[in-house]
Amino acid sequence: LAIEVSPAELNPSCCTATGFGLKKSTAGKKTEIVIKAMDSYNNMLTSGGATFMAQMVGPVEVNIKDTIVDHKSGTYTLTYLASKSGDYHLHIKHGGIHVYGSPFDVRIDPAETNPAASKAEGNALNYCSSRRSHGLVITARDTFYNRRTMGGDAVEIYMDDSTEVGGSENLKFNAKDAGNGLYYVDVVPRRA
Repeated sequence: LAIEVSPAELNPSCCTATGFGLKKSTAGKKTEIVIKAMDSYNNMLTSGGATFMAQMVGPVEVNIKDTIVDHKSGTYTLTYLASKSGDYHLHIKHGGIHVYGSPFDVRIDPAETNPAASKAEGNALNYCSSRRSHGLVITARDTFYNRRTMGGDAVEIYMDDSTEVGGSENLKFNAKDAGNGLYYVDVVPRRA
C-alpha cells in the first residue's frame, strides 16, 4: 500500500526568498532571487501557478512587475536591475501577504568608476601660474552618475592644452584619495 501526501495550500508567510540580492547588489547588475512556494507545514509545493508580486522602493522605484518567472516546480525567479545607488525596500507578496522576511532591506552600491561620468572642479581648470599649487576636486561617478562611495581608483590627469607652461612634462600632479569617491589634486606648473 502506497500513500502519497501532497503539500497543502500555499501559505505566503511560510514562502521563502533566497539570494545575495536580498541584501545587496550593484547599479546596472542583473540580480536574481529565488522564491520557494511553501505550505503551512513548510512543505515545498511541487507545481507552479502561484502569483507572486514584487515591488522595490527606494531613491527611485525599480520596475520589477513582470520579472518573476514561474518554473512550474514550486520555485520562482525574481530578477531586478537598479541603476540608482542607495537603500531600497524589496516587498515580495502573494495575495497581498508578505513572504517570510519581506520587506527586505537592499543596498545598491555604485558600479565601477566611469571617467566620462566623473566630475572635476576647481581653479586649476581655468588658470595655473608657475610654481603655485592649484586645486582640483575629482568626484568619481559610475556610468549611471552615482557618486562612488569608496576610493582606490587610479587617478590620471592630462592637460589638453599645456603649451603655456611648456608641455605636460612641466606639470606636477599630486592626488590624494579621500577614500570616499573624492580625490583632491594639487596641480603645480614647474616653470612658466
